[in-house]
Amino acid sequence: MASESQVPYPALFPPILYSSLADQIVDDYGIMKGVCLDIGSGVGLLGIELAKRTSLDVYLIDINRTVLDEAMANARHFGVPQEVKGLRTDVHHLPFNDEASDLIVSRGSLLFWKDLTEAIKEIYRVLVPSGIAFVGGGLHRYLPKGERKILKERITAHFESSRGKNVLPPAKWPVSKCLTEAKVEKFRIIRDDPGTWIEIRKCKR
Repeated sequence: MASESQVPYPALFPPILYSSLADQIVDDYGIMKGVCLDIGSGVGLLGIELAKRTSLDVYLIDINRTVLDEAMANARHFGVPQEVKGLRTDVHHLPFNDEASDLIVSRGSLLFWKDLTEAIKEIYRVLVPSGIAFVGGGLHRYLPKGERKILKERITAHFESSRGKNVLPPAKWPVSKCLTEAKVEKFRIIRDDPGTWIEIRKCKR
């Protein structure tokens, strides 16, 4: 397990948050090949961890070119530069055909999506039948208890701070309303204090 100091371009949270989330996604959904989009990837640790565990072709998607360059440097560091590609765009304008992606993930970027309903529509559009999208933020059940306690305190403190109190916390994200407006037929909202996750399944016709 790489420590934060061993990652060329560390994320805001320690690597264990992303590696354990990748373990959970692989165990829960078993999607081992095809195309994976990591939306709002930042420095790419979640997508990289998925590339290390699967045969997925992973696209790290972010609107920030500098961050994408850092993400690709991280991919080279972890030995997956062929499996991982950087793509500068945002969730509202995914440059993929309909039904192009088998797995879509995002941790922490939903907070910055300008139009949650339109973003969900776009995710649903590019998802293959029987594909899975797992997007949201906060913690997750595979995170070790010690790390969970520390990070929960850190996230809670952020939303209570002068900088964070003007940001809508995950528990208040209008996800149910937006999923309905986006005409997503099968979804699950997972509350994981202090976070919220959305699981989207695209039903076969």
